[in-house]
Amino acid sequence: MKRTCTKCGVEHPVEFFNKDRTRADGVYPQCKDCTRGNCRRVYSKYHDKHIALKQRWKDGTASGVGSTTGNTGKTAPNGGARQPPATKRNCGGPLRLGSTARS
Repeated sequence: MKRTCTKCGVEHPVEFFNKDRTRADGVYPQCKDCTRGNCRRVYSKYHDKHIALKQRWKDGTASGVGSTTGNTGKTAPNGGARQPPATKRNCGGPLRLGSTARS
């Protein structure tokens, strides 16, 4: 079975297309070569920006890092310290009569 790429317009066998479960035919409309080329263009276009953001995260100066809670910009009441994980409720314990069990 053959298919035409929507970007380059060349007809390829279906094996030249990535799988895509969200589409009715199960394959991505652009061939792998066009998809790969597009990914490389985007990567090279935003490479410096990505590296700078990684460095800011490493330094702890990016927004959302440190002692803020979410995107509100408010200081956490405990000074930004991590909270212990919440305890699980009703996990693996015996079932009681009259209670509703969730699975």
